[in-house]
Amino acid sequence: MAVTSSQPDGVHYAISMLAECKSTILQCAEALEANRAGVEKYMDTKKSRAARFYDELQRSRERIVDAIYRCRLFLMEIGDAQLAEYSGTLAEQLKAFNLMTRSYATLLAVLTDFADKLPETSTTNASIIGRLMNNVRMGYYVRP
Repeated sequence: MAVTSSQPDGVHYAISMLAECKSTILQCAEALEANRAGVEKYMDTKKSRAARFYDELQRSRERIVDAIYRCRLFLMEIGDAQLAEYSGTLAEQLKAFNLMTRSYATLLAVLTDFADKLPETSTTNASIIGRLMNNVRMGYYVRP
């Protein structure tokens, strides 16, 4: 007797890729704030150094936008159309975000909230575990 998965092929891959995107979004969000502080610090005194911080600020934004667009594809693959649509909107708004805004608090909150909504591989469905444990108690063991 074989155990079949109710999930379509590729779902596990999509969820692992979403976890990777989440990590990228959170790391680059931290970099946004740090690079913006660098621009502010050197804007008046060392223009070339401020320009390097600004270039890195732009690259961080591009990485986040790319990660959010990738999330959209994987979210559609696992069937979360609502979050996929939201991710497309978020990516477009982030592309238009003024990088010289003084406070990034709202942006960071939105990015963190979006990343927290992404499914993770570490979460487990309790009903699946319950069924598997019942099979073990009845003497049925899944063959690898």
